[in-house]
Amino acid sequence: MIGKVSKLLIAASAIASLAACQTTSEMLAEDGATQLTAWEITSTLDDTTRAWASGNGMSYYAADGAYLWKTNGGDTGDGTWMATDDDQMCFTVETWNNGNPQCYTMYKKSDGSIVSVDGAGKLYPLGAFQKGNKL
Repeated sequence: MIGKVSKLLIAASAIASLAACQTTSEMLAEDGATQLTAWEITSTLDDTTRAWASGNGMSYYAADGAYLWKTNGGDTGDGTWMATDDDQMCFTVETWNNGNPQCYTMYKKSDGSIVSVDGAGKLYPLGAFQKGNKL
């Protein structure tokens, strides 16, 4: 009996380990999320202000590729943003990430909300979107 229990525990552990290897993108797809194309990213973000999910600020994505941000504490900054040919949203702010682009794959979930995933697979829920510059 102990041998069977041990084998069951080992099998359950192996299954759990395999599930843990699943990427964030695969989990989102299983939940019915669809990856946004470059066109969809541009259509979603052009001339749009997005509240940060943290509640600490907002970002504005201008149609000309300018990226503006403002914290609730009054700090502001700017940079650029773009949708790439490989369906990612990238933005560059000189004072963030040593001035290197930060790129994310964006997904629309089945409930209509939009999330982004960085290159390491970290999921970022996105706050509310409003057309126009609301900074």
